[in-house]
Amino acid sequence: MRITRQQGLGIVASLLLLSGVFGPLLSVPLLGDLNLFELRNLSGLLDYSLTGIAYGISGLALASLVLTFMNYCRGLLITGLFSSATLVLIFFQLNEINTNLHENASAGLIMTMTGATVDYSNLKYGSVLLIAGTLLLIIASFFKSRR
Repeated sequence: MRITRQQGLGIVASLLLLSGVFGPLLSVPLLGDLNLFELRNLSGLLDYSLTGIAYGISGLALASLVLTFMNYCRGLLITGLFSSATLVLIFFQLNEINTNLHENASAGLIMTMTGATVDYSNLKYGSVLLIAGTLLLIIASFFKSRR
């Protein structure tokens, strides 16, 4: 079996998407690097939506791999669009966590530490992997397969 350029790009995109889920997404000074499965602990609430999103992206990456190996690369457009929608949800959720941390902080030293934590938190390479994997899935769906 020979792998076409379209399939190769689909495999790389799926693996980037899958590794982006487990890679560090956010760096918080007091807590360290957090991936999507660990971010739910940052809000202080029992919020499992980011974990569900992480499972959803993992499922989309695996579905993209299956579609690629079945040589149905047009289906990568669907998984790419769904993963881009979940990325939008992730960034909205990160904004909500940031807002909740500022609102729920108490006065004094805890307020200063929480403010510093939120102000100096930044995105890590996991977000770049997720964005690159999503874009490559969409691009791979438009490639022409050569026989």
